[in-house]
Amino acid sequence: MKEEAVKLLKNKDYMDLYTISIGKVMAQQLRFIDYLGEFSKWNCDFTKGEIILDDEPFDAQFIGSSSIHDNSWFSAEVESVIPDEYVELIMQTRNRLRKLGLEDFYYEKIELDDYITADSLAVIYTAFAPENVCYFKGSSDDGLTLYAYIKQLPETIYEKIGSNEFISVVMRIIENFSLNHRLLIESFLINNDCELTRDGDTTIGAFGGDSNIKFEFDEYGRLLKYSGTLN
Repeated sequence: MKEEAVKLLKNKDYMDLYTISIGKVMAQQLRFIDYLGEFSKWNCDFTKGEIILDDEPFDAQFIGSSSIHDNSWFSAEVESVIPDEYVELIMQTRNRLRKLGLEDFYYEKIELDDYITADSLAVIYTAFAPENVCYFKGSSDDGLTLYAYIKQLPETIYEKIGSNEFISVVMRIIENFSLNHRLLIESFLINNDCELTRDGDTTIGAFGGDSNIKFEFDEYGRLLKYSGTLN
């Protein structure tokens, strides 16, 4: 998460924080899913800091867990079964949120609802992690869901995406989530290392070469149309 994107926040609002986080994270998660391919089972080893998919171990740090029984979220750092060395990254993420004045959005324990969900927390904490990671979500038969950072992934997962892929991710988010479109697109452009210029209700994102996209918004920040040269 680039600090320039954080500066787009007009006030401390959870959904706005989620909005500036989801673009880049979703793009990387889609690449991560393609990289993993199909697997039939998952497991974890807290003592080694591993998520095991079928028989393949992945280097992991733990984010938190949720339960359908009491609809609660527990940060991994309060779970006594996890060694300290495998919660270092979530603690560094907490400290980064604090330095940015966003400490109110780090929860050790919280009751979840339609507004604050375990999935949205995982997106935010992945966006603000101090290193490149994706997150894994695994559910068990007893109603518990575990969220973990996956480390040591190919750098291609985190590379800048082109304009065609950018539009695909944006439209997927808009179709599935009720978010501020302009905040979503502008923060995504910034986090994707694109130059952007604004002119009234228009934002232009430059993707390099001759690829530019012009986004036009209404007075409420909703996307009206986009045009330009895709790559």
